[in-house]
Amino acid sequence: MKRIYIVITAIVTVMAIGGLPACTKYADPPPYFEEIDTLKTSASRKVLIIGVDGFASAAVQKITPAKLTSILQKSKYSWDAVADRPSNSATVWKTLTSGVSSGKHLILDSSFMRQVSGDQEGQFLKAYPSIFNLMLSSAKPDYTSCLISGWTSLASSLLPEIGTKVFANSDLAAKDSLVNRLRKNNTDDINIIEFSDLLKAGMENGFSETSSQYREAVNRLADYLDQILSTLKARPDYNGKEDWLVIVTGTNGGSGYSYDNGTEPERTVPVFYYNEKFKTQEFSSQGLNLGIIASGNSGNYIRARMENEAGASLFNFANTGTYTVQMKFKSNHSGNYTPFLTKSVAAGTGTTNDWVNWVRGDNGYWTLRIAGKTIQTIPPTITDNVWHTLAFSIYDSANSRWVKRFIDGKRLADNNTDRNIGTATAVNGGPLIFGWASVTGLGGVLTCSMMDLALYQTALTDQEIATAACSSFSELPRKDKLAGFWPGNDGFQNKYDNIINPAQSFTILGDFAWTGVPTHCGTRNATPKPNTVQQKFQITDVSRQVFYWLGIDIQKNWGLEGVLWLDKYETEFLK
Repeated sequence: MKRIYIVITAIVTVMAIGGLPACTKYADPPPYFEEIDTLKTSASRKVLIIGVDGFASAAVQKITPAKLTSILQKSKYSWDAVADRPSNSATVWKTLTSGVSSGKHLILDSSFMRQVSGDQEGQFLKAYPSIFNLMLSSAKPDYTSCLISGWTSLASSLLPEIGTKVFANSDLAAKDSLVNRLRKNNTDDINIIEFSDLLKAGMENGFSETSSQYREAVNRLADYLDQILSTLKARPDYNGKEDWLVIVTGTNGGSGYSYDNGTEPERTVPVFYYNEKFKTQEFSSQGLNLGIIASGNSGNYIRARMENEAGASLFNFANTGTYTVQMKFKSNHSGNYTPFLTKSVAAGTGTTNDWVNWVRGDNGYWTLRIAGKTIQTIPPTITDNVWHTLAFSIYDSANSRWVKRFIDGKRLADNNTDRNIGTATAVNGGPLIFGWASVTGLGGVLTCSMMDLALYQTALTDQEIATAACSSFSELPRKDKLAGFWPGNDGFQNKYDNIINPAQSFTILGDFAWTGVPTHCGTRNATPKPNTVQQKFQITDVSRQVFYWLGIDIQKNWGLEGVLWLDKYETEFLK
């Protein structure tokens, strides 16, 4: 059987890895309803993946060199594709070459060691090899491939199954190596090249169109892409016996002088899928409201969990200080005694050091137990399948501490005896969990969604809570006291990110999927971008398009993420 080869960007010489120097750190499209069963292709399918480090989408769009934008005329493309979080080189290249995000492969830094925490501790964790390793076990193991790169770890640590590697000490050398290989009659079936000049320019001078060095690097990249495509088109069998899919994708973006923290500008990248027969089409996630639906119970749950040491300790409420917690909540299912947001250590219903929100009874009433007091005055139902803003606040008054609750900005008439918590505390080492939690006496199952979870280290006034009920993040009152804000609409990976401090994130657990959910009253910019297909591109999509293009059936046990969408456009390129 042939081995799979991968080419590393390129000096003119093929080198053994041991001799390499150390690297620098650096809504589905509308379906077609045409009959395509008889559409066939006799062409040899080939793939070229061009990974661009530091491809900051916002800056590149403002620079827009003509040679870059001309590629779009025969591309399916997006300017707001998602790389990964964190967005360091080790993580994003593992994501690109394995087809799963860091929440599964767990490569979070340049140690290339899997990092586990929380519910993952002590569990059997599935390994996620590269797509080239998967090809070897597929029905078509004979595809050859080539990797061209100046980063030795890309081959030695992430892609050990690669047979042929080309080392390049610069982007120019990488481009020249690829061009020379494409001029040969026989070339590999899958070619990968890494460009890193944009990353270096951004780290040194800023990822901005106002930086002359970054702007020059973008224009130079556009020249390289133009030369590569011109060489491809000059091949005797191009667009005849050979049918090429060219994928140009950012691996990370950048913000200021940074690229690796996983913030939105650092993980937002352009992605272009180019083929000679493609009709131009932009994809954009603008206006999409993607969420997770929590469900199930012990052993079969979908839930979000934040460990105490990872940020949940913010939700420990001592006997001093004032706090406000607010969230958007939506459910169409009302079980009995079903927890949905808890900070507990699997405590019994009489425990005094936790706080637990649950739905009481089949009528969907919200109950809050906090610091040993259960507040359950019958309020309006919250399980009527519409978004509700739930809030509770701990405040000082009349030499004691009190709790007040709100639904959709309106204060509930809770009993004074129940809501007077005195000097009691709600402090424990348990996680913060949205969805099913093991709390004694609360065993029901609830299907629900959460967005815009906010934690204030102050007691908002009644008017401020009413104002915040339908505010977007930028419109929230008292942001100087906002300790955390989790939008819950990340739409990728397995995280609810805290936009105040990205290190304090929920991990989503279970067999979940990001799905479109209705917008709520705090949603802004819900209008789709004109003339685009409304869909969120991710670099995990790349592996599915590659396997589809090469005619390799994806096995369920591979566990790939991403979405196959290219098959919706078969009538453009199959004959």
